[in-house]
Amino acid sequence: MVPLPAQGAAGEEMGDLTESLWRLPKAELHQHLDGSLRPETAVELAAAIGLNISLEDAKQRMVAPPRCANQAELLTYFDLPIALLQTDTALRRAAVELVVTLAEERVRYAEIRWAPRLHLERGLGMGAVIEAVAQGIEDAMDRLGSSAPAVSLIVTAMRSHPPAANVLLAREAAIFGEPVVGFDLAGLEAEWPAPPHAAAFLAAAEGGLKLTVHAGEVAGSEHIREALDLGATRIAHGVTAIDDTELVEELKRRYVTLDMCPTSNVQAGIVADLAQRPLARLHRLGVSVTSGIGGIGSTLTAYDTLRDKGWQRISPYTVPMLMPNGAAGWISIELGARAGAHALVSACASGAEAIGYGIDMIRSGRADVVLAGGTEAAIMPLNIGSFAVMRAMSTRNDDPERASRPFDKARDGFVLGEGAGMLVLESLSHARERDATVYA
Repeated sequence: MVPLPAQGAAGEEMGDLTESLWRLPKAELHQHLDGSLRPETAVELAAAIGLNISLEDAKQRMVAPPRCANQAELLTYFDLPIALLQTDTALRRAAVELVVTLAEERVRYAEIRWAPRLHLERGLGMGAVIEAVAQGIEDAMDRLGSSAPAVSLIVTAMRSHPPAANVLLAREAAIFGEPVVGFDLAGLEAEWPAPPHAAAFLAAAEGGLKLTVHAGEVAGSEHIREALDLGATRIAHGVTAIDDTELVEELKRRYVTLDMCPTSNVQAGIVADLAQRPLARLHRLGVSVTSGIGGIGSTLTAYDTLRDKGWQRISPYTVPMLMPNGAAGWISIELGARAGAHALVSACASGAEAIGYGIDMIRSGRADVVLAGGTEAAIMPLNIGSFAVMRAMSTRNDDPERASRPFDKARDGFVLGEGAGMLVLESLSHARERDATVYA
């Protein structure tokens, strides 16, 4: 259980923030069963098989230091838990206790992963290992009742295991059904490539399982590309993708999710400290694009359909198409912009105000790059008539080339047009970092 922060005058503000975060509902998408075993439970499980391990010894062998030399050293802290989780009873207990801990930490949905083939040393088969963990989840649900989080399981194959054995594991996992929902690959990236396990991932996909791969925990982005070739729609970690611009764009194009683990990445030596994690860099593109009127054409089309054919024939996309923030939303999805998607509407000044807001996003530190501007498609009888009747439009129909004169003292109104204008705004530091030409 995550303890509530200590109360007191010193650090009281941080204590309040910690407690607030502790109370928030959460989703846990990267939780290893063996990496979550309680040291106290390890001592008891060891005693049950005749091993005398003190609590302090268990902690030293299970709790990794803030920073290890590399991924290989970090993984050694899984050795003791795996050695102890070799029976039905031990696996069930570990699963129950993990779900209880998740509930105490206000987790509302969790995905727990583990490698069944690492738990066969005392006679269990792969199916029995999966059944033990699934039963532990069910036991915890019964115990916790309505406070229990929803839990799914991800079966993990090891890179170092024979590819044929992992095919059998994938089929076993697919046959088992819920709560097993996914198939994963983990282990030492630098020593064991992913491509030999393609058949296992094909079997998992054919069995209806979602695919994820541990990748990007060592230098180089090629391991992430290998994961994509296996059909993974989610990458566990994916830290080194930030160094490969083309790969980042490919991840966006495929809508691949990176479930990143900042503390673990520091422990594995991928980054020097949390401040150097690329997570923020992947979330610092923003969009500030707007429309003064919105999708007025979609509104009129929907009204004609309502009048002539009835409400059931209206397009289900009408609302997204008429919203003034539709363009900003669509662009942010296409670009993978995570720093914010905004649409400020202020009539003819909307585009200019959107650019100003984009500048503010960069100045405030929310974003490094912002796509800002406006778009309009408003040439249609209703709009022309409405602007004309309020005498806002130019009447120089005999001289159309001189009708649009926004800064002329003889200006007699505007000319309605269509199109879009965009600026890519960027902080000076970000531009210098990528050796860009600075224009203004």
